Amino acid sequence: MKKPLTAIAIAVTMFSLGSLGVASAAPLVPANPQVNRAANPMETLSFLGMANVAVSEVRAVYPDAELLEAQGRSSAGSTDDVTKVTDWRFIFRLSGNRHATVDSTGWGTFSDPIVIDRPWLGDQKITWTPEEFLDIRAADERLKNAGYTGDYKSVTLRKPLYPGIDEPYYIFNFADGGHIAVGLADGAVVQFH
Repeated sequence: MKKPLTAIAIAVTMFSLGSLGVASAAPLVPANPQVNRAANPMETLSFLGMANVAVSEVRAVYPDAELLEAQGRSSAGSTDDVTKVTDWRFIFRLSGNRHATVDSTGWGTFSDPIVIDRPWLGDQKITWTPEEFLDIRAADERLKNAGYTGDYKSVTLRKPLYPGIDEPYYIFNFADGGHIAVGLADGAVVQFH
C-alpha cells in the first residue's frame, strides 16, 4: 500500500467529528453547473487524485468497499488555507456490517486498512466519480467568495444520511462552531446546523 507520490511528510492525526444536522433552507450560493471540476491535471496531485489513490488501494484489498467519509485537518491547527489540510482519514463500508479506515502517511500514501467489526453510521455511500466532482480547492474558493473567510478546524467529505441530501459535500467545520458545506456536484454553498 505504500506508493510515495510526493516528498511531503505528514503526521497522522486521529480525530472524531460529531454528527451534523442539515438546514432545510435554500443554498446560500446557488448551484453552478459550470463550476471547475478537478484541479489542474499538471498539478502534482489534487485532493481528488489523492482520494482516488485511497479508494483504489482499499478496493484492491476489499473490492466491495464503499467510500463513506473522509476527515481532514491541518497538523498546525485551525487554518483558512485548504492546502494546509493534509492529515486525512478515509472511511469505507465493508460487507458484514464492518468498516475500514486508512490514514494518510503522505500526500498520496496511506496506512494499511484497519478493519473495525461494526458499521459506520450516519453517512450514505459516495458513488466515486471524481471526474464529476468539484475539487477541494475550488470548493474553498466558492466558500470564500460567499463570505466565509474565517479559520476552520477541519474539513469533512461526506454525504450525510439526511432527507433531501443527494450529493456529497465538503463540510468546512469552522473554529467558531459553524459548518458550511459546498456540494461536490453542483458547487452550491449551504449552511449546515
